[in-house]
Amino acid sequence: MADKSLFDTSDIDRWIGVPIGGGEIIEDIHVNDIRRWAQAMQNPNPLHYDRAWAAESRFGRILAPQSFTVNCTWGHGAEPSIQGVVPGTHMLFGGDEWWFFGPRIAPGDVFRNDKMLFDYRVRDTAFAGPTIFSRGDTSYFNQRGELVAKQRSTSIRYLAEEAQKRVKEEEKVEPVWSDEDLARVEEEKMDYYKSFLDLGHDKRLFVRKGDALPRRPIGPHTTQTFTSEWRAYLFTVWGASNYDMASSSTERAGWLPEMDQGLRRGQGRPGAHRRPVHRPFARPHDPEVRPADRHAARLRLRRVDGRLVHRLTFFDPHVTYGMTSAFEPIHMLQKMPFHEVMRMSLLGNRERLSAKRAYEIGLVSEVVPREKLREAADWAARVIASQPPLAIQGTLRAIWAGQELTRSQALSMAYAYVSLGTSPASIQEGQKAFASKKRPPWKMR
Repeated sequence: MADKSLFDTSDIDRWIGVPIGGGEIIEDIHVNDIRRWAQAMQNPNPLHYDRAWAAESRFGRILAPQSFTVNCTWGHGAEPSIQGVVPGTHMLFGGDEWWFFGPRIAPGDVFRNDKMLFDYRVRDTAFAGPTIFSRGDTSYFNQRGELVAKQRSTSIRYLAEEAQKRVKEEEKVEPVWSDEDLARVEEEKMDYYKSFLDLGHDKRLFVRKGDALPRRPIGPHTTQTFTSEWRAYLFTVWGASNYDMASSSTERAGWLPEMDQGLRRGQGRPGAHRRPVHRPFARPHDPEVRPADRHAARLRLRRVDGRLVHRLTFFDPHVTYGMTSAFEPIHMLQKMPFHEVMRMSLLGNRERLSAKRAYEIGLVSEVVPREKLREAADWAARVIASQPPLAIQGTLRAIWAGQELTRSQALSMAYAYVSLGTSPASIQEGQKAFASKKRPPWKMR
């Protein structure tokens, strides 16, 4: 059994179930993005690069391979698994699990992502002793609101000092490739490539148990092949993604100096600017560190609810000081009537919105006296944290989809959210609670 006391995981706890912002690729997918990906990954299927061949296929056009999905976000989708700062640790990637839901990726598609840390475990390992395995989810939605895929990544974090004690210096022998070796590998590659062309557009129904299939060698890798692969990732292009460091702890998650130099250098690199982050104009701040589950619930609460002291006011000063107000009113149109957003934005700091008026127009759901603020927020956080986490996550994602998409698009995804947010254990627990006929205490609002 691993000794969890060796780690301070409080910062990981507060990120569980909390949405992570940004990371989408800004532009739509171009056909050459797909071609470049197929070439870099040495995928010889003509469906992914040959226009004439693809036109004769049942799809009628070039489509991306399933592996291209990971190219539709920042950091190859692993970012949600790396949330929370654990002092003294280094980090490794531990691989992905994937679920695909049917829709294919085609030129012209635009993607948005839902990301959040799912869970973590502490286990003993031979190479580093106590080790943290954390998992995070990235869901990929196209411009039609269709759920294309879900990715669950694993990151591995370990105590650097403990791992250093266990390092064994072993003699490393670099492989040597003769001309004959390279020629043999190239011949195998061509046999594999030709298997796609020989079959043409016929159905792949010829494989039977025991058949010998062409082997797909990849490599031997060189600086050129690694560079081709890395540059095929869209997020490596300056200014291509809207990554937001402020809503994620990825930058501080245990990178070695030689690993994080790209992050540090990127801050001064052309096109590496950060997307402006929307923040409410005013928000009560509770500096006290709470237990992990209540803290995570409170962060969720800030996104779905508003609780104000009675003297707090709202205003947008941009135009007063000669600045265009763009991001703020666009976001606030999801929370306030059009005429109220127009008035607040154009009057600048010459008029302020009271807590009472904010409640009347639906900007906030409750107004409480200052002395009751912490009690009210803590009560809601406790209630949310007591519910099954998967059910909370699925419900939140469904509500956000309903806000951002059309009604029919959101409804078409409802079953996907039910599937993502439901587990046999939580259903069993809920049925048991219902059968007990013990109803939780409730209050009128």
